[in-house]
Formats: sequence, C-alpha cells, structure tokens
Amino acid sequence: MNKFLLSFPVFLLLACNECAANAGKLTLEQRIALLEKRLEVTEKRAENAEVKLKNFKMQQAAEMSQIKEGQGKISVNSYTLSESTKRNVSSPELLLSGYGDLKIYGDVEFNMDAASNPGQLSMTSAWLNSKPVNERWDLNGRILLGFDGIRKLDNGYFVGFSAQPLADMHGSVNIDDALFFWGKEYDWKVKVGRFEAYDMFPLNQDTFIEYSGNTANDIYADGRGYIYMMKEGRGRSNTGGNFLVSKHLDNWYFELNTLLEDGTSLYNDGNYHGHNMEQKKNVAYLRPVIAWSPTEKLTVSAAMESNVVNNAYGYTDNKGNFVDQSDRTGYGMSMTWNSLKTNPENGIVINLNTAYLDANNEKDFT
Repeated sequence: MNKFLLSFPVFLLLACNECAANAGKLTLEQRIALLEKRLEVTEKRAENAEVKLKNFKMQQAAEMSQIKEGQGKISVNSYTLSESTKRNVSSPELLLSGYGDLKIYGDVEFNMDAASNPGQLSMTSAWLNSKPVNERWDLNGRILLGFDGIRKLDNGYFVGFSAQPLADMHGSVNIDDALFFWGKEYDWKVKVGRFEAYDMFPLNQDTFIEYSGNTANDIYADGRGYIYMMKEGRGRSNTGGNFLVSKHLDNWYFELNTLLEDGTSLYNDGNYHGHNMEQKKNVAYLRPVIAWSPTEKLTVSAAMESNVVNNAYGYTDNKGNFVDQSDRTGYGMSMTWNSLKTNPENGIVINLNTAYLDANNEKDFT
C-alpha cells in the first residue's frame, strides 16, 4: 500500500504532462473527463491491491496457525504417536515410519504348584497295580520376549508377523507363538504358523485346573480325570502347525482353524486307556467357530472340532488287528460378560462354558 501512495503522485504528474501536451487539441471539458477516467482506473487498482494484501495476510496467518498446531504433534523423532501409544505409554513401541510398526514386549510368569491327596477321578488297567502319587510340589515359570511387526496400507490391507521366544526355569529355550498373517482390517484375516485359535473355554486368571497339559499336546493322561475344554484342535502344537481363516461381519465373527500334527502327541507318554498309541498318519483337526457380540460386553460363541483323517493312530490288539483311536469330535458353547472393557476399575467378568467330547470308548462332558 505504501508503494502505491508513492507512485500515485508520479502517475498524476505524467498524466498532467500528457494533458499539457494535448492541451491544444482537447477542450477543457474533455481534459477534465479524461482526468476523471484515469482517476477511476487508479482507484480500482488501489482497491485490488488492498484485497490482495488482505488475502496475503490471511493466508500467512493460516500457515502460522498450522505450523504451531503441527509443532504440538511432532515428537523428537519427527513422527506422530499413534493413538494406542497415547493410551498406554507404558507399552514400549518402536514405529518404523514408511515401513510399518514393530512392537517389542515381554511377560514373566513364575508358579509354585502343589497337589496333595488329589484322589484319582478315574482308574484304568494301566494304574490298577500302581500306587498313585498323593503329594507333589513343583516350582516352574518362564520369561517371554515378544516381537510383533505389521505393515498397513492406505486401503486397509495389512501384513505382519509375531515371534515369541520363551526361556523357562529348566534352562531350555522354546517358542510360544511363531506366525505370519495378512488380511484386511475389520474384514478378513489369514494366519499361518504356531499359535492358539479362538478360546472356547476361557478360565480367566487365578484358576487352577489339575490335569496333564494346557496346549494341544500332553492333555490326556491315563489315570487322571480328563477335563475336556475344546483345546485339542486349538493349536500351539509341538508336532504341527495351524492354518486359520477368519471373517468379521457386523456383530458376527467366523473362524475356521486347521491343525495338522502328530495325533499321538495328545496323550501324555503316548498311552490311551492302557494302550500305547501307534501313529500311522498325521491328524487334521477342523475347528469352526461362530461368535456373536450384540454389545461390547456380551459375547456368545459356539464351535466344534473334529479329526477328519481316519486311522491316523491307534493300537494293535491281541489278534493283530489295528484299532483306530483317532476318531474324536468335540462340541462347545461359551458365554462371556465382560464389563471391564467399559469400566476397568469396577467391572466384572463372567464366563459360562460347556464342552462335550465324543470319542472312541470315551464320552466327556465339562
């Protein structure tokens, strides 16, 4: 605006010189009309200059506001923290900008277990001449170190992995989960590797169940009551792997897990009803699950698991005939009310679980 004020007298001087040069040719009224016209043009230019200056100042103020707002979100490493990190700052998370997210975490568990005068819930011919152990003490535990990586695309697709080395108190190092997955957010997902599928018999914390194992292996033991909890085809096996496909549809969740493994690993010491199991083929457990969550707190689920390979394992009788023991099918339902999701301090978790196993020479209801 100041430049315009300085140039305005110069413009008038030039205009007057031109008027003086043409004074002999134009009348007084024509010269006044010409001067007024040029003054109107000059005023219009001045108005345009004021509008441009005003717009420039507004744009500059907007840019400064965006810069200040951005400074509040940019961390030392020049990236914006994710919402999950803001909600749980105690969870270590390393963000690899442009490549994906890598999360490193850990878990520690130590247990002192005691079993005294348990009383045998069932006895078989293998235990008739044996004296049950009435007292047992055990100190065990492990330290887990987890690595989870995921790469998300703008269109909702993702791909990732999870690896969990496990060091126990006995000095050995194992793997808890080791899997690769891909899919689309809030839609479908595929998982391959070593992991556990949907939990159809949740027990929550501080619950002690006295039986042989707690994964797909060593669950059944002769001479002990078998508590069937729909985990035979769930996964995390030491002798096989999983392939899982899942789908979300509004309030519904569908899952089909396939477990391929040595079926005799189900039995502690390889014995079942007093017979030593002989493997012929690997088993293939199919485990479909349907879960419905009408509200955030309530979930109702139903599932079954069944080995679809005939004569996978069994034993040879006194006549030399092979007796198949691999036909095992289980059914289960579960209902969970979890108000901790909406009220972490005063919420409550209620699980109602039931499961039924139909197998060769065995029927179990839990």
